[in-house]
Amino acid sequence: MMKLREMVQDFVREVLQGVFLDVVLDDGSLVTCHCCMDSKLTIISLQVNDIVRNICIEDIQDIYSGKELERLPTTTPLDDNCATLVMANDRCVSFKFKSVAAREHFATCMKVLRLASVADV
Repeated sequence: MMKLREMVQDFVREVLQGVFLDVVLDDGSLVTCHCCMDSKLTIISLQVNDIVRNICIEDIQDIYSGKELERLPTTTPLDDNCATLVMANDRCVSFKFKSVAAREHFATCMKVLRLASVADV
């Protein structure tokens, strides 16, 4: 449990400052976005050039990765290095990571943050 806590704390420090992630587009191509969260850890902001998309963490219904991606009704080509945030409005955003370990790190931390936000409600 202590290791998970440290992992999530490190992740939070990173996303508060902002990290660059590759978003998977419908045609399978990748676009790099700047991803950060607000200080309350309630809003995820994704910025590509001048376009910013905000995602409320409470609106995230599921976080899929790896083999779980087969359950997603999407035509976007995804693989084991991808993680997808599925929102309440059935919209989703998929990220591609350099390794399965990096994907799992992201997905695990996002799941913990999502569960924490739901517990606060």
